[in-house]
Amino acid sequence: MGQNRLQDIPTGVFNAILKEHLEAGWNKVYEYTGFDAWIDYGRVDLRKGGAALVFEWTNWDEGEIAGPEELISRISREYQLPGP
Repeated sequence: MGQNRLQDIPTGVFNAILKEHLEAGWNKVYEYTGFDAWIDYGRVDLRKGGAALVFEWTNWDEGEIAGPEELISRISREYQLPGP
């Protein structure tokens, strides 16, 4: 199964998706902590079982989520986001 990516996710929706995954038991395995974290750029990598999702945010492009095609398609449908 391939990898896919959702782009240009509005910040509020991006934050809601990230929060939902953390509350559903996804583990944060990495978070960007540079001086500009969540001001200009943010990144969180999540894992659950054998699956991984990468949440990235920039002040310019807003949110982006990358991961397995099946998970990205589910997120796209659930939040009514344009598919990859």
